[in-house]
Amino acid sequence: MSANIRSLTKQTLIYGIGTILARFVTFLLLPVYTNRLSPADYGLASLVFAFLGFMNIIYNYGLDSALMRYYSETKDSAARTSIFSTAIWLTLATSAVLSLVIFSMNGFFSLWLLEDVKYAQLMKYSAAILLFDCICHVPFALLRLEEKPYQFMAIRLLNVIVVFSLNIYFVVMLKRGVVGIFQSNIITSALTATVLYAITLSRVRFTFSGKTAKDLTMFGLPFIPAGLATVCMEMLNRYILQDLIGLDAVGIFSAGFKLGIFMLLLTTAFYYAWQPFFLKAGPQESSRTLFSRIFTYF
Repeated sequence: MSANIRSLTKQTLIYGIGTILARFVTFLLLPVYTNRLSPADYGLASLVFAFLGFMNIIYNYGLDSALMRYYSETKDSAARTSIFSTAIWLTLATSAVLSLVIFSMNGFFSLWLLEDVKYAQLMKYSAAILLFDCICHVPFALLRLEEKPYQFMAIRLLNVIVVFSLNIYFVVMLKRGVVGIFQSNIITSALTATVLYAITLSRVRFTFSGKTAKDLTMFGLPFIPAGLATVCMEMLNRYILQDLIGLDAVGIFSAGFKLGIFMLLLTTAFYYAWQPFFLKAGPQESSRTLFSRIFTYF
């Protein structure tokens, strides 16, 4: 039991250090945005990011958690390859379809979410960001399953360093404003996906199991209501402020909200290490005692 707890603690610390560095670099963008953007523009960006938060839950539909569950259940390498390949093709297909819907209906989403059709271009950018971000969930889950926190956090750090650099270039140097923020995110998300698939592509086969896809989907779908509820608690206030006061208030509120981001570091680091850990432990007799001890310490 103590060996398991030490392993979980070690991985939590690694994820924690990486998460702290990543959040710190992201936090450095706050003065860039507040100095280069008007409150209304920053509020507009915050509303689009809130939309991305909601849609990420729908795009992913618990597929990373489902992969962890079924992948960890078997020790057969051929079965694991089939499960991973099916999950990859499934997420590629569903993400492409959803992004195509958002891209083709950009005017509708702009009017519905941002109350003006002139922001339709931001919806097109959102479709691309969601596509690249969400096809990364399954490869990231594999790295966590195989207990490769160093690779996981290296890619995460690469992501934030690139997005920080591109934001400086597009927002500060080229003065593209809100558009520059999302152009930076598209490039960064595409680069992250490229690196991840370069690492994991050797594990992917041209095989697709309908039964596995059904199992993964049925296991993952219940994560949507819980995920949406969590995002609602964190993000819905932006849209309420938009209706009651306006974009300026959304921008000021969102900037202040960023100051509390460091409180999430501990729980985020623990989550990254905990999810594959408890799925691997499974419903064994000793698991109840082990989980009880871990949560007592946590």
